[in-house]
Amino acid sequence: MAETEGAVVGHVAFSPVIVDSSEDTQGYILAPLGVKPDYQKRRIGSTLIESGKQRLSAMGVDILFVYGDPEYYSRLGFSVDAAECYIPPYRLEYPFGWQAMVLGERDWRISSAKIACVGSLCDPRLW
Repeated sequence: MAETEGAVVGHVAFSPVIVDSSEDTQGYILAPLGVKPDYQKRRIGSTLIESGKQRLSAMGVDILFVYGDPEYYSRLGFSVDAAECYIPPYRLEYPFGWQAMVLGERDWRISSAKIACVGSLCDPRLW
């Protein structure tokens, strides 16, 4: 969470995912990210993501996924190319929004793997 003068102005959540074809790949998905409108354009969202990314890296997480605006998330290190081998849990309304970021040094590109999410993200309407 991000706070200003005791009020919450931003929040990000990172949830574990299961990579179908690999028992040793530890992945997470960023969802959701929100910053109150009056506090946007102040790097609050990117700071929340960077802090989370550092914590996940320290935990040994290999890859981080997101489904969102490529223009925004590419500035933070996510790419469509890094996610191309990973099949999202549901059909995407905007496939170009499926992105990933490799956190470890190992190349996690595989032929193809389906991603499964935690229950709260298992709603096709979110995708």
